[in-house]
Amino acid sequence: ELVPSEEIVDLRAEGIDLAIRHGRGGWPGTDPVPLASAGHVAVAAPDLLAGRAFTCVADLADLPWLLWNGRREEKDWAAEQGLDLDQVRVIGFETSTMLLQAIRGGAGVSIIPAAIVSRDIKDGRLVEVCRADDSEFAYHIIRRPGPAPKARETFIKWLRQVAQAR
Repeated sequence: ELVPSEEIVDLRAEGIDLAIRHGRGGWPGTDPVPLASAGHVAVAAPDLLAGRAFTCVADLADLPWLLWNGRREEKDWAAEQGLDLDQVRVIGFETSTMLLQAIRGGAGVSIIPAAIVSRDIKDGRLVEVCRADDSEFAYHIIRRPGPAPKARETFIKWLRQVAQAR
């Protein structure tokens, strides 16, 4: 059974075998396994950037910025790149699906984990403004501590293979 949720839950208390989390890691009471790097990338639709000169995010401060609501990582990353997102127009989205549709539609520039938009960039639907692959952020498989059922470990192995193939 898959339960998509952005809530951080207590795996043991909820009877959940594993979760996928995005962040720096170090969650107490968990047994993490690296899944994929989540270096951030700033992206926008090609039409939005047509005719503009830019080297990174600070050059696009006059445009609207599209972000997932409640996520601090992108604000921290933007600040590291020289852009204070508290000083620009930011439009928040509740889900990644809504955010991606708005980015693809040309509603603004966004900062997002590279793994989520790699196909869009490759296929030309989005333009990469700048990237930081050395981010501390990553996707982690979080396992419930204790004996490992074989089926769970087989599933984790498969997940890692799929993530590495991207």
